[in-house]
Amino acid sequence: MIPGTVPFDLKGSTRTKGAVIHLGHPGGIVDVGATIEMRSGEHHYVEAAVGRTARRLMEGYVLVPERFFR
Repeated sequence: MIPGTVPFDLKGSTRTKGAVIHLGHPGGIVDVGATIEMRSGEHHYVEAAVGRTARRLMEGYVLVPERFFR
């Protein structure tokens, strides 16, 4: 969210402070964002946000011989 950086250019001119950027990666899309404030002419980090969802990684069956259930 700092002018002159790649994330600033990606956020677009219509977005405001604390806007979220959607980043694509091999596992899907993750939402990230940051809040930056100007203090005494310098950028100061205030907050970061990362959206994350749980998803099923695996489903399966285990075949156990009947003799183990006696």
